Amino acid sequence: MDSAQLQMAAADAENAAMDGTVGGSTVLISWSHVCLGIATVGVAVLISSWQKLGLERAYVVATARATVQLAVLGYVLVPCFNHPRWWASLLIVNCMGLIAAREATARAKYVYKGLYARVWLSVVLPSILVLTGALMYIIPVEPWWAPQYFITMAGMMYFITMAGMMLNNALNAISVGHTGFLTALYEKRQCVDARLAKGATRWEAVRPLVISSMRTGLTPTLNNMRVLGLTGQILGGNPPEQAARYQMIIFFLICAASSIGLLGAVDLSIEALFDSEHRLCVTSRLSRRPGGKEDILTAAFNGLRGLVKECWSKMRDRSTREYAIVRGDSWRTSPATSSAVV
Repeated sequence: MDSAQLQMAAADAENAAMDGTVGGSTVLISWSHVCLGIATVGVAVLISSWQKLGLERAYVVATARATVQLAVLGYVLVPCFNHPRWWASLLIVNCMGLIAAREATARAKYVYKGLYARVWLSVVLPSILVLTGALMYIIPVEPWWAPQYFITMAGMMYFITMAGMMLNNALNAISVGHTGFLTALYEKRQCVDARLAKGATRWEAVRPLVISSMRTGLTPTLNNMRVLGLTGQILGGNPPEQAARYQMIIFFLICAASSIGLLGAVDLSIEALFDSEHRLCVTSRLSRRPGGKEDILTAAFNGLRGLVKECWSKMRDRSTREYAIVRGDSWRTSPATSSAVV
């Protein structure tokens, strides 16, 4: 697609966006629709409560965080799309990378000094490099760094959206694979020390653990590649054949970024947990995560839950006392109530 076609597609999409639709097929979503969508999460909460899974709080907190983050991101992206700048795109991607790195390390059972910085580098750098190369050589975009660009008539793809998908999948891979690697390295340190004592290098000593963690971390990515969908591209107004091609490219990029990111995180951890003499320093550098502070949404949910439980307990006790008074069962009332009844 040449520059003239890109400009025509951009003009068509801009006019469609001013009318509130993209390609005449996008349905506008109001906050009332979002509330109805949130209500469906109640099904998952009820299932968790019914089966005693203990996931009610996790569902509520995750829903609240997703709502707040996406709402803020939606408003932040408006000026970025209206006034595209390369540094703005990198800044937003870096902010998403900071959040992704935090989530990737938040559930780690074992941590070490500098873990967050290494995970952030492993999440952000591969995604930016892979996406930049794709926009320069695979997807001909002019300019390639623009946050918003248009591919076909009234259809558009986003630099930041593609980066977000890549960061999300890299986050999942690193969160599962890298966390498992650190846990295995700590719990199987005697086996690693035995290999080192037999003359193995640090890379050879931990190779079985690296293979296991890489396979575990990349399994979700491979599962997603086996069953692909076109929902986002179709709703965006792209023809089905174009949607299929773009979805192929996106998942290929995701596969590359996730693999590079997970391997980078594991290699950086190996460098941090071994000294220059190839000695394992797990006991001195790797430690079990202490009980961390709750984030704002989790603390707010816990406070609200405690308030609801307290109010419910008071209402139940009051109803029990009033029912006992009506029946004359003084033994079910408190001493003060019993005296009043007598």
